[in-house]
Amino acid sequence: MNIQYENKYGTLELEPLEYRHVSTVLHATTPDDLKFDFETAEKIALITENRHIQLAFVTKPCRALVVHHKSPDTVAVCRVHSLNFIAPVNAREEIERLARYQSCPL
Repeated sequence: MNIQYENKYGTLELEPLEYRHVSTVLHATTPDDLKFDFETAEKIALITENRHIQLAFVTKPCRALVVHHKSPDTVAVCRVHSLNFIAPVNAREEIERLARYQSCPL
């Protein structure tokens, strides 16, 4: 069953694969067709607001994957089935703006 997200930034549909213990999810064993670039990860973060998902990154080359949390220790790597980013903003700049807005001085 696919998982759908929608907000002012756009829509996203994720296809969770096999749910398993979080400790078994490794970038090295995840097929390349489930990985995506940093710009896509930023759009996913804005659309999902990181609700029940986690983005995992590897730096060389910079690639990401998304996992859906069924529980704190049970996750599924997801295939991005569809992504429609409709917001008239740059995703990275929007994340930086939100981080500044939500930050508070110590």
